[in-house]
Amino acid sequence: MRRTARKAPLGPEEYLGLRMAIASSFIGFTVAGVLVLNHFEVADAAFCSVGDWLSCNTVNRSDYSVILGVPVALIGMLGFLAVTALSTARMVAPRRGLGLRAPPLLTAAVGAGLSFGAYLSLVEVFVLRVVCLLCVLSLVAFAAAGVALRRTLVVPWPRKAPRGKEGLPAEGR
Repeated sequence: MRRTARKAPLGPEEYLGLRMAIASSFIGFTVAGVLVLNHFEVADAAFCSVGDWLSCNTVNRSDYSVILGVPVALIGMLGFLAVTALSTARMVAPRRGLGLRAPPLLTAAVGAGLSFGAYLSLVEVFVLRVVCLLCVLSLVAFAAAGVALRRTLVVPWPRKAPRGKEGLPAEGR
């Protein structure tokens, strides 16, 4: 009796991207956790203060560090937790439940994290006139997750067209 090979639910590139997104989210979650502790003055981010223009304490304790009474860093932690949970669900059960719904949800989570982080970075530079290195690192972690998830997101990045024997795009694909 001959067995037919079953097609893997996800390609190796997508699995790698999901694992890299989880790693980026772990880093971002940790950084956001330090920022939450700093916001509540449990931990000092003096290591992040260099002169008048580089200070996590100034940014993280400003009026812009809270939205509706919730610290922005805590919102970031929840965003990184969402990316981790959705990426894990996608790897474990890509054809059912949350794993099946993960691509649009991951797109929303990464898009929101990048948009929110970019907005807050603009506030840092143009309103507060000071930069928070940990906040920038958090934005970079969301960007790294987005790049890693390029095979999973609903609007994937353009891929190279398959080529025929003559090096021209293959017909009918």
